[in-house]
Amino acid sequence: MSRLFLRSLAAATRPVQRRAAAALVGGAAVAFYSIDSDVLADAKSVIAGLRVDAVERYTVQLDAAPAAAAEDTVVDAATGVAHANQLLPASAPALALVGVGVRTVSFVHMKVYSAGFYVDTYTLKRLPTLPGWKGYTAADLRGPEAEERVQAVLDTPAAVAVNVIPVRNTDFAHLRDGLTRTLVGRIKMGRHRGEVTPADEEVIADAMQQFKAVFPGGSVPKGKSLTLVRAGDGFLSVEYEGRVLGKVANEWVANNLIKAYFNAASPISPALRDSVAEGLEKYV
Repeated sequence: MSRLFLRSLAAATRPVQRRAAAALVGGAAVAFYSIDSDVLADAKSVIAGLRVDAVERYTVQLDAAPAAAAEDTVVDAATGVAHANQLLPASAPALALVGVGVRTVSFVHMKVYSAGFYVDTYTLKRLPTLPGWKGYTAADLRGPEAEERVQAVLDTPAAVAVNVIPVRNTDFAHLRDGLTRTLVGRIKMGRHRGEVTPADEEVIADAMQQFKAVFPGGSVPKGKSLTLVRAGDGFLSVEYEGRVLGKVANEWVANNLIKAYFNAASPISPALRDSVAEGLEKYV
């Protein structure tokens, strides 16, 4: 069915429009942009000839809106990466952008990725009523009680996400290993504070194996998005370009991966932490 559709549509479109139609083979939907009236009519006639089950399967949209306008995004000044003001993850409701920031590594501060932090709008509206948030200022999320405030948000329960967009070509293994090292460090910190018992460590170790197994092999090109979604159920979903790679049903892993971005001593991205700290002020 798809070959017939593409042959028929290709005959009625210019080369650039053939490339748009070809997206139907690899995905469930295709949008047509900047098509003049005669081409639009031809495309509609092709679709009208398809069987109903084929149309339902491919959900073709002829009158799609253009890509998000510049005002619908926030650009990370350090990297030039644009983050959408609204995130629509597959494993959580719509989330609102609160802040953006670059992740750097090593003493030369090599830029690895730009991250956007998102929170569901219902929780943002309730923020002033949460423990530790009355009278909040940006300085509070940079201080020693920052993680307690973040945990209060997670306990509502909230849906939050960190959307990671690499600024250079990388791969799943590299991203996985970096996040795994973060979790290992959190275990050591929890053990030192008396918050993680030997029994806890066994459960967490199993959950971390699940986390690592979520990541496939292969490359992650510059500009693609890997999203860490801590949903309202307290569990972690990992998504790549809007597709769920897997879920880790462990609240400790989900919460600590998020809180690591707000650790007072060594946040994963100080720039993201500071941006979120300022972005939350307008909700309190």
